[in-house]
Amino acid sequence: MTATTVKNGTEAKKFIVTCHGWSASNWLAYALNAHDDISCAHSSAAIVADDPAIFDGDGLRENIPVLRKGYIQRQTKPISDVYAEIAASHPAPFIGSVHTYRLRDLPVQSECFGPPDTAFPVVNLVRHPLDLVVSGYGQFKDLFPIDLNEFAWTLRKIADHGLDIIEDVCARHDKRPGDFDQVCFFGACVVLGSLQLDLKARDRIQQPPANTSWDYRGAVKMEEVTRSPETLAELIERLTGETGLATPAYLRKVSSMGRINTHHHSARPSSVERWRDLEDWQQEAFSRFLDHFGLRAAYIEMGYNFDFMD
Repeated sequence: MTATTVKNGTEAKKFIVTCHGWSASNWLAYALNAHDDISCAHSSAAIVADDPAIFDGDGLRENIPVLRKGYIQRQTKPISDVYAEIAASHPAPFIGSVHTYRLRDLPVQSECFGPPDTAFPVVNLVRHPLDLVVSGYGQFKDLFPIDLNEFAWTLRKIADHGLDIIEDVCARHDKRPGDFDQVCFFGACVVLGSLQLDLKARDRIQQPPANTSWDYRGAVKMEEVTRSPETLAELIERLTGETGLATPAYLRKVSSMGRINTHHHSARPSSVERWRDLEDWQQEAFSRFLDHFGLRAAYIEMGYNFDFMD
């Protein structure tokens, strides 16, 4: 496995924040990379997070090919090689990534390439599934017109994993399943199946032999890490094993960043308000897919609440 080193020749320490996406991963990567001792990449493209607007507007269109290449490399290129490239271009005592990998990628990595020299600390970034779907709905409306590969991939997932539910919801609410707005929302709902894969992978990487590759250190909620400096400081300690890295000056710098994602400006501030904003067919679709993929109990265990849906 390829080692990653810093300027003085010592090996850099590494960490991974896994994330499906749609969970302020861009913000978190940018916040971590803002620390003087951390180089942090973001997205499947593994681009060091020093430009918060890189995927805004035309930037997204321009980077679609490199993002698509990264989708494949998540499971076909050794993670140690990816981290060596990050360290070579942006050396630092700590080399990390956010959303470059999903939990479901890690068992494949260890099966294909064997264990790294030292197990990677892993924390999974999570978000309330409703808020994730609403965010994905907005992002798909922006993405599908410019990324036919993502559009085709999502349509295939809809047909393979949710067609019966979708056709029933549309019949009950007099909706056409192929209309663009419906496709975007149903596509975001079907993505909940990917969260199910992540939960299964979470269990796998904590068992032999995968646990020799990955040091799973729990989850962190997007809702907390983006709002609480204390949670961010605790996360950095979990990832690095070092206390005191998140100094008051660093935390003030991060707090001054504010919101850096520009997609879906109309999003309401709470899950309850987002739920109330959905149309009846959207509420039914989300509820049915949430239970279809068996996510409700797992996310309640993580501290999320779904009582407002009853």
